[in-house]
Amino acid sequence: MDSYNLSGGGAAAAFFPGSSGDAQVGDAAQLSAWLAQRNIDISAYGKNSAKSVEDLAREIQYQESSVSYDAKHKRVTRRVRVLSVIVESESTQTTLAEACQFLPDGRRRERGNLPLSEKMVGDENVQQALERAVKEELGSALSLEDDDGDARITLTGKPVESTETRESHSYPGIHCEYNVVTVTARIGALVPFSAGDGQAFETSEANGHRTQWIWIPKAM
Repeated sequence: MDSYNLSGGGAAAAFFPGSSGDAQVGDAAQLSAWLAQRNIDISAYGKNSAKSVEDLAREIQYQESSVSYDAKHKRVTRRVRVLSVIVESESTQTTLAEACQFLPDGRRRERGNLPLSEKMVGDENVQQALERAVKEELGSALSLEDDDGDARITLTGKPVESTETRESHSYPGIHCEYNVVTVTARIGALVPFSAGDGQAFETSEANGHRTQWIWIPKAM
């Protein structure tokens, strides 16, 4: 198994095969070459709804995902730990869904009314990932009442773990394995949007990334 980890930090950080440390794969340009050598066509990367090779390199750098090549099956696999958060409204009759994203370069990505989700980083546990996900994804819509920035998150059910495998929409040609932890929660700081009356709202991040959210009927 030819797997890749990131050594060092910053923009000049390099990728190294985990099983053969003598062969170095460097920044995003060299990662592109590594993928091409394994018959991954990257011509569509960074276009339409696909993410770029730079995005994949950044994921590996920040330990959000790992990439390996299975020579037996001739397949590149990206592995990701994902936290999926079903955010309930105050009435508990509706849940929060991600309708679409607006990328900094102007592209729009449809999200299909998925729950709030975030890649887990390194050895991060569920509580740590939950607090980070809420603040990163919903930060501009939160009303934080104290200096600690407490979003007042209450879990309303036990975490459920599952594994999903499918071809990646973000990185065409790469097989993805998602280890998903699903939790249900209410967020006290999500006002005035927590009533869940069908109103759509938008959040924004410092990098120009915007997300549109809507409340949908709770799945029975």
